[in-house]
Amino acid sequence: MLGFPGVGGVMRDGTAEYVRIPQQPTALQAGTDTRLDQLARALGTRGFAVQRVADMDGGKIRVRIVGDSS
Repeated sequence: MLGFPGVGGVMRDGTAEYVRIPQQPTALQAGTDTRLDQLARALGTRGFAVQRVADMDGGKIRVRIVGDSS
């Protein structure tokens, strides 16, 4: 199971403080895992953008290349 968050934040005094990253929806691996289906629905109904991605490994490679090029 792979995923990349579309939010960033911290836990402070038992409260989650976060910022949505509008250019980056939460990416969850596409497939038949019902747990990911449930997570995608839960996030979507709470207003978070969710994208199901078939080639999550390819995304990891691109992120790593971009990170190494700086």
